[in-house]
Amino acid sequence: MPALPPTDVQIRALKPDPEKAQTEYRDSRVPGLSLIIGATTRTWSLTYTTAAGQRRRVSLGRYPETGLADARRAAETVRSDARKGADPQAAKRTYRASPTVGDTIDQYLSAYASRKVTCNMDALALRQDVAPILGDRKLVDITRRDVQAVLRRALDRGAPIMANRTLEIVRKMLAWSVDQGWIEVNPAAGIAKPAVEKPRARALTDAELKALWGTLGRISPQSGAAFKLLLLTGQREMEVVGARWSEIDFAAGVWTLPADAPGRSKRGAPHVVPLSESVVDILGALHEATGTTATVFRGKRRGDKGGLPTRSMVANAKVKLDELLPGWPGWRVHDLRRTVRTGLSRINVPPHVAELVIGHAAGGLVKVYDRHDYLAEKREALSRWADHLLRVVGDIDDTETTNVVTLRR
Repeated sequence: MPALPPTDVQIRALKPDPEKAQTEYRDSRVPGLSLIIGATTRTWSLTYTTAAGQRRRVSLGRYPETGLADARRAAETVRSDARKGADPQAAKRTYRASPTVGDTIDQYLSAYASRKVTCNMDALALRQDVAPILGDRKLVDITRRDVQAVLRRALDRGAPIMANRTLEIVRKMLAWSVDQGWIEVNPAAGIAKPAVEKPRARALTDAELKALWGTLGRISPQSGAAFKLLLLTGQREMEVVGARWSEIDFAAGVWTLPADAPGRSKRGAPHVVPLSESVVDILGALHEATGTTATVFRGKRRGDKGGLPTRSMVANAKVKLDELLPGWPGWRVHDLRRTVRTGLSRINVPPHVAELVIGHAAGGLVKVYDRHDYLAEKREALSRWADHLLRVVGDIDDTETTNVVTLRR
């Protein structure tokens, strides 16, 4: 093996040997260091011995990007680390095998986020704002500055609230990655929200409820039924959209939401929603149309199978409703849930019952010591709310009562 010239000027003057694929020049100062010159590349290489006596070879960069002095310093560092028990080549293999941000997004969405009610929002934020910037980067290389660059992407397109949501989602994904042992620390921890948010206080007025209800007949029957169930029960959007016939007990008049269902809410115990007569009528009509499927609502068909229903069923209908109700102040589907909760207070449903109706569990010592299920109280509250709502929208007059519930007091 020929000796490596002692200066960068002399090294730059070396020419590839046309009769050899590559020529290796040994450095006389640092044992094991050499420069391999091929037809188009010049690469620093170091052969070293681990503390266990195994011989390894590791690349230290390309010449001239890495000069002679830098290569010697890097070689001495590797040799020193190897004597202390570290194995740079093994670390390099581990690094190469470590996941990219894109890999992490895929695994996070399939293994963890798919069980969350916000799974679609998680996927949108990670694929729209994170993957284009960081997807090819190694997860272990991500810094706080990289996370902030992702947030600027959302801010620059005029989506400050989405930037806040993206930060929350990225922080959760990185915390999950820490739990998997892929990274040691969460680089998103402690980053402040990039935008100031004001809590929404939008609840539909009686006039808006009447206009909305009267317009539901102009969208698809399935979407119209979903909006009516949202207004009559006060449950979350994906709980309604993802309802399954196995959760509905027509004989007992209840809808039992499981404690933990993929893509829906997670709670400590099942949530029982009593069914008013109005809701039973809507579900009965749906059962005639979709009773052969597992889900109350049909999803888009794929081949010969019916796909699972998604939030798009309501989101697409909301776009149509906005066209049919021009000039309305901005409203969101989630505002319907707030409208129900506000309406329950208006008809004098006790606050603790109203909270249980919409699935907010009691907290603190109340949850520990009060084991009453409040099923009768919830049934009365939802029946009274259905009567009130139907009067407001004009489906019944003040002399009618469609949801009468007699309770033993």
